[in-house]
Amino acid sequence: GTAGTVLAEILLFAAPVIPAKLVLMTLLLSGVVSLKLLGNQKEKEVL
Repeated sequence: GTAGTVLAEILLFAAPVIPAKLVLMTLLLSGVVSLKLLGNQKEKEVL
């Protein structure tokens, strides 16, 4: 989703590659992955 959208923007629309955009995309992806991992832990503890 997120990475594909940014890559499509860069490749299809010739958008400039801004380092800040890459950093923010990485932060967003790491946040989503962290939430998924933490969510799975809590479900396992309840069961």
